[in-house]
Amino acid sequence: MAPYFLQQRDTLRSHGQKQEAKNRQLADAVLEGRRELEELQLQVQARQQAWQALRREKEELVAVLREPE
Repeated sequence: MAPYFLQQRDTLRSHGQKQEAKNRQLADAVLEGRRELEELQLQVQARQQAWQALRREKEELVAVLREPE
């Protein structure tokens, strides 16, 4: 009877270790995805700011060109 339980214990331990390794890989993938998302958010923010700066410059240029001489 004892060898059966030892075998079951070893099998469960092996499955547990495999599951833990898989969970670590998934957690790493999630963290990488979050880092990529953060980088994309920073890129979007930078592009928005650049677009707003261009828009302000355009409005200033249009205002200068409309001023009577």
